[in-house]
Amino acid sequence: MQGVLMEGIMSMPLGWQAWVFWMMSVNTASIFFLKHTEARICLAVWIPNGITMMLLAEQMGYVRLLGLSHIVWWTPLVIYLFMRRKDFDLKTRVGKWLVVLLVTISLSLVIDYIDVARYIAGDREDHRPEATEQLEAPDVAYETLPKFYRRSKTG
Repeated sequence: MQGVLMEGIMSMPLGWQAWVFWMMSVNTASIFFLKHTEARICLAVWIPNGITMMLLAEQMGYVRLLGLSHIVWWTPLVIYLFMRRKDFDLKTRVGKWLVVLLVTISLSLVIDYIDVARYIAGDREDHRPEATEQLEAPDVAYETLPKFYRRSKTG
């Protein structure tokens, strides 16, 4: 059985899945640059961030509050990287990776702050399909849609 976090990710539209796997890849790429302080810090943040998000998902479901993990762990990292950006040597692989990392997690944080604000404002829906499916009469056209879209059908 998949964990709540992976179950939720895999139920998202393909574009969002690609975004999540992009973020995972960019952060995991830190292992190729471990001789650099920034990469070690990224990895030191990446691991507890993943653990925090998995624990939150298991306790709360696949809800907008999961962005809190990124806010807690990545906000200080973005500030640190932003302050160091002038030292990034864009002629090197590590310099290019650091720019991609900074842009990627900054964009993620915009989404995360919005998601957490929406959660606080009352949007507490579990976004996994099986957690939100409603009982309704069978609809042939509806039944042919991928599972993710089924949950968004309004009666």
